[in-house]
Amino acid sequence: MSSRTSEFDMQVLINFYRLFHPSEISFILDLNVRLSKLDPTRINFITENLRQIFNTQHNESDVRALISFFSNPHNTPQIKPTFNLDSILLSHAQAHPIEPFTEQCPLCNCTLNSDHVYKKNVFIYKNNGQVIKGVVHYLQCDHSNNHKKNVNGPIRIYPNYIQEKNIRNYTSLSIQHGLYIYLGGDYACERELVERYTSDLVSTPHSWQKQADSLNNLAFSTARSQATPFNMRRFSQLVFTYKIIEMDLCLGSTNVATPKDIDEFDLWAWSEYPRLLSRFIYLWSNHRTLIGACNIPGDKCSACFTIDGHQKARRRVCRSKQVNFKSSDFSEPLVIGCWRTPIRNSLYCELHQNDEKLTKAPRTNQKHTHAMKLRNSRQWQQQKNIFFGATNCSTTKARSESYINKCSRSFGLLAMVTNCRVIISFSEIFRSETLREIIQLLINTIRISDNALPKIACYDDGCHLVRFVQRHVGKLITDTPASNTLKNTKFYIDKAHWKNHVGTWCKENMSPYATSDLNMINTQSAEQLFSWLKRYAPIISSLGWLKAPLYLLVLFHYKNLWTCKVRPTRHFDIANMVPDSATISLPHAANTLRTTSAVSSSNSDGYLSQAATTKHDPSSHTVNENKWAQMSK
Repeated sequence: MSSRTSEFDMQVLINFYRLFHPSEISFILDLNVRLSKLDPTRINFITENLRQIFNTQHNESDVRALISFFSNPHNTPQIKPTFNLDSILLSHAQAHPIEPFTEQCPLCNCTLNSDHVYKKNVFIYKNNGQVIKGVVHYLQCDHSNNHKKNVNGPIRIYPNYIQEKNIRNYTSLSIQHGLYIYLGGDYACERELVERYTSDLVSTPHSWQKQADSLNNLAFSTARSQATPFNMRRFSQLVFTYKIIEMDLCLGSTNVATPKDIDEFDLWAWSEYPRLLSRFIYLWSNHRTLIGACNIPGDKCSACFTIDGHQKARRRVCRSKQVNFKSSDFSEPLVIGCWRTPIRNSLYCELHQNDEKLTKAPRTNQKHTHAMKLRNSRQWQQQKNIFFGATNCSTTKARSESYINKCSRSFGLLAMVTNCRVIISFSEIFRSETLREIIQLLINTIRISDNALPKIACYDDGCHLVRFVQRHVGKLITDTPASNTLKNTKFYIDKAHWKNHVGTWCKENMSPYATSDLNMINTQSAEQLFSWLKRYAPIISSLGWLKAPLYLLVLFHYKNLWTCKVRPTRHFDIANMVPDSATISLPHAANTLRTTSAVSSSNSDGYLSQAATTKHDPSSHTVNENKWAQMSK
């Protein structure tokens, strides 16, 4: 084949190659494109960087001659193409590969190559609104070169996980690999987009639908191509799944094993919620020790915590309020209410459909209704509340039973926040903000934090809480080390609510201004948190019972990371330090008992059926069917 380059062109190249190496020519031309042609110091800047990086002694005249020749498109030969390579390759999936995070099989240590490669076409969501076609390359190892008998079946190594049968295993190395995130299915996402969405979410409420609409609008406004529009459901599944796995790894797990099917992920995540919440509480209760003291005046990091209720983020819940749980911390059952989302066109969840039939009663006439209201109002004035009559401050939080039974939404959540604005614990409320639920949250947090909880606390109804605890420890409240720690915790009324307290005992014992314990202490940290959280109320209110607690946990975890200036990729080795608490999540603890009782009552007329429970309850599956639950612990 004859040469396609003329003798003259070859002589031109030889002259330049006598002065510059090929890599130096490429560097000069690339840097020249980045700089403005109107910059008078452009040649000097390029020459100085060339000398520094390549350790040469080139002068500006040689660099100027090189740039002058190759900048003229009419001169030949040209080293750099005159067309835009990115625009040509944009529509080709092969030009956007997503590679496996390793080429070595973790079971047989065999190094895999192109003979073991398989491909899958996907759509890639990009940060600039583009949706391009890409190719996921994954490796499959059949362990054919391994002669050991006890070797599992074939495994597949994907860009961000390893799949073995129906289990996907994630590690810190795999989940942080590459510019793109692929968690299975037909879609991948640019890592920068996921991190930007998370960063924006902590500061500004952003629903998944709004984010998808914004990216579609961005692509249209900037004339960027989309192989398919952004799909809200696919985008939300990918981001939600990724952030739960990343949080799990941050909270001490070295390997996270999840089900292969995306439809099973929400149920798996909900079943793992008590474990994740326990680690969350332990980490952030001990953040002064594990991370370092917050930069606040007077070295007051974690000197005090505030507990309070927030009723803006209220999601739809089943109207069945008589769901009891026998906690070991109380001598009497705790009524928590049903936490599940009602089915379509109903006020009750799937497990309580019979309750809806029982509660339907014939309508009474207007005269009878008025008489009932009048009678109830007279009785209410004469009743003495044995739980909230400890002081004469009118600051009680409990709602009437009739209001609770008619309410089709949750009552928000309880949160515990340190004076340095770190969220250390929280719990959803499904009936009302009662003292027993507050005490259960406090005891759980004390038990899991390993006595790292501050010994000074603030609560806007602290007078009733203190008197209740002092009177009932050893009676209604079980006498345990955690309950005694709570009994010895010094409570005050926070400064924002002190004006509402008029009781004599309260003024003598609960004033935040009569003690030096609260000097330079932020007693309104919970209110400040709720001022931030109320903007997320539309998002939280739209979530179902499986995703709502996980969404709050992820949101609070990343909020704390930002507060303490910790990157989400950091790993805290706390998995073996966290104490066990069976009641850390009351819905999960009650769900286990209800599942057990459903087996014995499946043949009776009770509202719980074994079939319905098996469909929704992760604890009803066998150990073999929940292999990922064992591997992730």
